Amino acid sequence: MKIQGARATNPALSLAEQCVDSSMPKAMREAHSALDTEVDRVFSYTSLPSLEDRRATLLRCYMEQ
Repeated sequence: MKIQGARATNPALSLAEQCVDSSMPKAMREAHSALDTEVDRVFSYTSLPSLEDRRATLLRCYMEQ
């Protein structure tokens, strides 16, 4: 929900423009960071996972559904 709210604060930018690391708006970056923290908690990561680790975990769970 925080990500949707952050996206809404920049309606002139496309989703692709809002998700580019180098130009990501501050609110969007903070919302993504909060989501990463929650994913790490839910999946009980014991060390800081890479973005690729998170993506692989989420995709694997999605495919199991």
